[in-house]
Amino acid sequence: MGMAGVLFTLAGCASPTLPLPPPERPEISTFHDDGTITLKGSALPEALVYGFNQNLEEGLIVKASPGGGYEMRIRAEVGHDISLWQELSTERSPSLLIRVRKP
Repeated sequence: MGMAGVLFTLAGCASPTLPLPPPERPEISTFHDDGTITLKGSALPEALVYGFNQNLEEGLIVKASPGGGYEMRIRAEVGHDISLWQELSTERSPSLLIRVRKP
């Protein structure tokens, strides 16, 4: 095989990867008396899931289970906007924005 054939073969191996999706839209399972809510959702297995309350400018990070489920308890009130995204290895997903609504 000539050099051109080797270069063509190597270039063909570098297929583009799909971008990392954001975590699925979580459910707000509980409103707690201390001003926090519990979000339960699904992400990629063992991904880091970030939650950031844009109104309070604070957030936290949890790790999804080997099955992809996660649970996060974050300070929030009705009407607050929370951004969620996930990271796996060196890839980061776009964020998903949810607005906290009354139960």
